[in-house]
Amino acid sequence: MKFPVEDMWLCPVNFGTHWILVIVNISAQKILLIDPMGNEGVYDRKILRNWRNFLRMRGHEDTMEWQLQTMQHNKQQDSSSCGVLLLKFAEHYLAFGEVSEVLTTTEAVVLERMQIACTLLEHRGNAEDYCIVCSMLDADADRSMIEMVQCESCQRWAHFACAKYKDSNQEHKCKKCRKTHNNL
Repeated sequence: MKFPVEDMWLCPVNFGTHWILVIVNISAQKILLIDPMGNEGVYDRKILRNWRNFLRMRGHEDTMEWQLQTMQHNKQQDSSSCGVLLLKFAEHYLAFGEVSEVLTTTEAVVLERMQIACTLLEHRGNAEDYCIVCSMLDADADRSMIEMVQCESCQRWAHFACAKYKDSNQEHKCKKCRKTHNNL
């Protein structure tokens, strides 16, 4: 994995059924932890330890300078809106450098869910362009050419590696179409 050169990283982290937001500021050697439920103390030591271990693995020895901070914010009011709030906290932090004004009421979360859905629909890509196996456009970002094969039945595409496709003269049927054909 290449070490990104961007100064700020927004890292959504999932702990089972709960999302938290970790914002890494490289130049300031600061990690900002935001838990929509307000339980940052549950995660702070683990996040900082894992970050320092990650840096050591990447050859950075001076990891003790890194500090973890939290921010005041409104708390999640239900058991299912952490993902929505994580996105809103990230957006608000990038725009204003703080998250205290993010509304977490039921009404605000419902409106935000609608906004996310509309944004996704507005910016959706053509699903047929993505690999039917891994759902990615690029299987290997380091390669300049993407080798894909098209299913003879459904016309969807898959990366050679994902489809385990080797012979360019051979017809290809995706796993789903092979399964459908075998059940006839």
